[in-house]
Order: sequence, then structure tokens, then C-alpha cells
Amino acid sequence: MTQMKRVFHFSCSLSKYAPEKLERLYQFLKLREPSLERYARCCRSAPDEGLLLINNCPGCDLIFSKKYDGVATKSVWEELADSDFPFPDYGGMRMAVHDSCDVRGKDEVYDAVRKILTRMNIVVVDPIKCRAGSVCCGASMYDKMTEAQWLAFVEKRAKDFPIDDVAVYCVSCLKYIGKVGKKPHHLIDLLFK
Repeated sequence: MTQMKRVFHFSCSLSKYAPEKLERLYQFLKLREPSLERYARCCRSAPDEGLLLINNCPGCDLIFSKKYDGVATKSVWEELADSDFPFPDYGGMRMAVHDSCDVRGKDEVYDAVRKILTRMNIVVVDPIKCRAGSVCCGASMYDKMTEAQWLAFVEKRAKDFPIDDVAVYCVSCLKYIGKVGKKPHHLIDLLFK
């Protein structure tokens, strides 16, 4: 079996949300792996076969892994969890984790996210519904319900979190968790405070 070419995928959503931080993350990875190339095509465009796409967006990961043959995916959080990244210290801050439904069943992603938080001296307080049992943040339901139904759904979801500070690793989750009075923190913001 031939080795796949590893590329770092610059997702559309994180490229718009935090372009400088995304570039810093890429440069950190590239210092450790000089052959790592930037991949900036949208996940809705078929990639060349033989690529291992290192993703920072759960939605892109889902599309690449389900829609296209001849490619593989890996979360950037898996790459960072055991790396020598200079993790900042949050002094024991407590944070819940909202797991993106787009990586449902990927224990390696759930574990990596929690390991990164722990390495930043953040105490993880998981909600009852987490990991593969996590409930959508509300993004995928926004246009399928009336405004009142949607607000009731996300307010109910917000009650699942035992504390207000919530770590997320999806830009849509960042947006929607923030709409219900919780304080979402994207991993990229936590890494580069």
C-alpha cells in the first residue's frame, strides 16, 4: 500500500473565523513536518485521490470521509494532543465540552480534544450527553423548525451543560452554543490566547 500524501486542510469556516490563528497552527505543524502542504479547496470539491487530509473542521471531516473514495482524514486535534505544542496554562479553569455531531463515533477525536484541554490545565466537566451521545448544537435544525421550536430546542440543549464555559471545536457549534447563554470557547482560541 502506498503512503498517502499528508495535507493540512484550511476549512472555509475556520479560515473566515480565525485566519491568523489557523495559519499559526499550520506553521507549527509544518515546522515538525516540512513536507506538509496547505490544502485550501472547499470540502465540497472532490480532492485528488491519495491524500490524507488533516482537518480542523468536523463538517469537512465528515464530507471528506463519507463522500470521496481514495482519501483519508485525521483531525488536527489528534495531531496536537501528543505534540510539543506550547500549550497555555488556564490555571484549572473548568469547562464542559460540546462534541460535534459531525465526528460522531470518532473516539480518537473526543480523546484528543480532552487531552488538549487537560494539557492546557483545563478541568473537563463533561455533560451527560457527550461524545457519541452528544446532541446537535442546533445548527442542523435551524431551518427545519419554526423560530419558537428552535429556541426551545437550543434552550433545552443548553441545560445539558453543567457549567457555562463550553469548549467547542466547530465554528457552527461556537455560534449556536453562544446563542443560549453559554460561553463557548473554540479550541483554536484557547490554543492562541
